[in-house]
Amino acid sequence: ISIDGTSSISSSAITLASSGDTTLDCGADIILDASGEQVYFKKDGTSRLTFNLDSTPEISSNGAFTLSASQITLDAMADIIIDADGDNIKFRAGGVEVAEFLAVGGGRLRLYDDVSDGNYLNFNVGADGESFISTVDAGGGTSGHMHITADGNMNYDVTDSGTHTWEVNGSSVATLTAAIFACPQINSTGIISTNSGIQLNSTKTIGDAGTTSITLDGANVAIAGNLTVTGNLISPNTNASLSLEA
Repeated sequence: ISIDGTSSISSSAITLASSGDTTLDCGADIILDASGEQVYFKKDGTSRLTFNLDSTPEISSNGAFTLSASQITLDAMADIIIDADGDNIKFRAGGVEVAEFLAVGGGRLRLYDDVSDGNYLNFNVGADGESFISTVDAGGGTSGHMHITADGNMNYDVTDSGTHTWEVNGSSVATLTAAIFACPQINSTGIISTNSGIQLNSTKTIGDAGTTSITLDGANVAIAGNLTVTGNLISPNTNASLSLEA
């Protein structure tokens, strides 16, 4: 059928049947106008894609749906909503999984390495916003290290006045409260500085030999027990005094 000029076909129902291909080739636009608000794409009578053309248009697919292009851009005047009933939203690069959102066990985000999707960094949010950050080594070893590097300051700010604990393999190695920093052992060439105080439980070591271990500036030191000094007690203030009471 060849139509030259502006033409229209009017009928209650029109069916085009062909044993071969059917091509619509237009020098301008091709317009599909459905007052029934649906446009169906079928294969052997079975709907595969449906364009719903109501006031909130959408495309529904009967089966898995893949968009393939050299580049795809999603540009929305408002929000972009991704809703997956399967609870998983996966991001891949070249077929390799690099990130995944999981709705099970609270909201989770996993970031995978580019070798195995068994190695990942996990962010998990539970009830009341309680959050966890963890790493997983797929080999079952202990190579899932975590490094935090700040190009500036690193601030640790909490609103809870309770105790905050650092653990190694489930055992506490340090605690922090609003008033005191308690550490079973500090053995480093670095310096710990607090605005309040430092508490050592039992007999512990501060600092390596030959290093400045701890400096108290303008603070009182209270010792409930014995103080053993293997070096010198030095005060930079010539007017300072040292009082020892038994």
